[in-house]
Amino acid sequence: MVAGLATVRQPLTDDAGLGWTYFPPGEHVVRTSYESGLVTVIEVSSRAWVAAACRAANRDLTADESAQLRPGQLTRPTCPA
Repeated sequence: MVAGLATVRQPLTDDAGLGWTYFPPGEHVVRTSYESGLVTVIEVSSRAWVAAACRAANRDLTADESAQLRPGQLTRPTCPA
C-alpha cells in the first residue's frame, strides 16, 4: 500500500504483482504502484489526452469528427503540425 493512502477497492494484479492506483493531490496524473517496485504514471489532463490521440491517429480530426465532438463550433486544427 502507498503510504498515507487508504485502499478503496481491491488492488490490481498483473505481471508486476499487486498494485494500487491513486490520484496524487495537486497532480494531473494517475499512478499505479506495484509491490514489485514498478510505478506507472498516466497523465490525465485534456492536453495530454489530445496529444496522445494525435500521436495515435497521426492526423487532425475530420470535419465530421470535429462536428460530433464540438457541435456548433468551427472546424479547427486539433493536432500540432
